[in-house]
Amino acid sequence: MNARPPGGQGRAVAAPGVARVCGPRATLQNCATDWIPPWLRDLRRALDEEPDDNAPAWKPNVGDEIVGRVVLRDQIANKYKPDTPTERVVVHAEDGQHRTIYGNHTVLRNKVQNLDPQVGDRIAIRRLADDPDKGYARYKVVVERVADQVMPPDSDDPIRF
Repeated sequence: MNARPPGGQGRAVAAPGVARVCGPRATLQNCATDWIPPWLRDLRRALDEEPDDNAPAWKPNVGDEIVGRVVLRDQIANKYKPDTPTERVVVHAEDGQHRTIYGNHTVLRNKVQNLDPQVGDRIAIRRLADDPDKGYARYKVVVERVADQVMPPDSDDPIRF
């Protein structure tokens, strides 16, 4: 490990799960200063926040809704249609739980692909009544992009706009 504290002084000492930078003659046993480079800290937080691949599936009835933040989006193999991958979106729902939304229905898959929600975006999906003539499942999907979300100004910010 070549990480150094600010100023470049000291030596990196590493152990499984621990990154420390101490004096030039430091060992793991006598190093007391914890300093974890920001890029390591972010990866560790990302590991903690990474949703499980086995989050429970959202299986809506007509009228059911899910609203939350997209934490994972990918495509997985479709065992019934090998040539058509299934869209998978994992959402951190308003109730605090992760739910997996599978785009098994053509309408939902197409809406997800067209709206192209990204990690961090907010998404809302409502299961509508089946089409009365053709009998296929219908959905309403709304995406709010992270870039579109306006944060209120920080009251401590000395620069006012």
